[in-house]
Formats: sequence, structure tokens, C-alpha cells
Amino acid sequence: MNPPKVILVPVDFSDVSHRALEHAQMIAKLAGGARLVLVHVVDPTPTPMATDFMAQVPPPDTSAEQDAARKGLVAWSKGSPSTTSEVRVGKPGEVILEAAKAAGAELIVIGTHGRKGVARALLGSVAENVARHATVPVTLVR
Repeated sequence: MNPPKVILVPVDFSDVSHRALEHAQMIAKLAGGARLVLVHVVDPTPTPMATDFMAQVPPPDTSAEQDAARKGLVAWSKGSPSTTSEVRVGKPGEVILEAAKAAGAELIVIGTHGRKGVARALLGSVAENVARHATVPVTLVR
């Protein structure tokens, strides 16, 4: 297997996603300078506890959240000349997989919060969804 040339790193600005970024930076360095692509996904869908009434409400305006995410990604990518970033809107698992394909990523490095039990059942696991459906290798970082 050849070292990856493009590594996608989903970022939610948590400590665990920062650790995933550090891990990806290390892999990129060992791979001879692979390009990192940071992606943050803004999820406009209501929470799982929303009622049927919420289905009638139009999705919220996420422009402020998108702008804040863009600024955050710029800060997180400082000092890494071969890093690009983007903000996308949609269901995180699906959008991350789409972003990986669009970027030509050969590896996805994603943080996992390690939730178990009820928290995992209610919130789902974006990292697990990505790992199950990705067509490229996925590295999970706790």
C-alpha cells in the first residue's frame, strides 16, 4: 500500500477532533507531505427528539454557524501549508463521505467520542457511520 497523498480530517472543534488532526498531521509528515483536507459539517436537521411539528418548520439559517466554522478551520490549519478546509451543510456521516470522494482522499482520520449505551443510541456515531461506509481506509482516534 502506498502512503496517502490526500487525508480527509472531519473537524467538530472538540478535543478529540483536535487529536485526530494531530494524528493526521503526523501521518502526512510520515507520508512525505500528504495534503490534509479539513471539513466541518453543519447539520441543520432538528434534534432526534423533535416532534412531527418540527418537520413542518423550514431548516434554520446556518450562515452564522458556517462563517464561524470557516474562521475556526482557518485557525486550526495555521502552520500547515498543505492544508485546505471547507464547510459543508447536511447529515455529517453522508457529507463526510461525499467530501472524501470529492477531495480524492485516500485516508480519513476521524475522532470518536467513544459514547456507549443510551448516548450512542440517541446520538448515533458519525465516526462509526463513516468507518462502515467509507471506500478508503479510516483511522479512528479517541
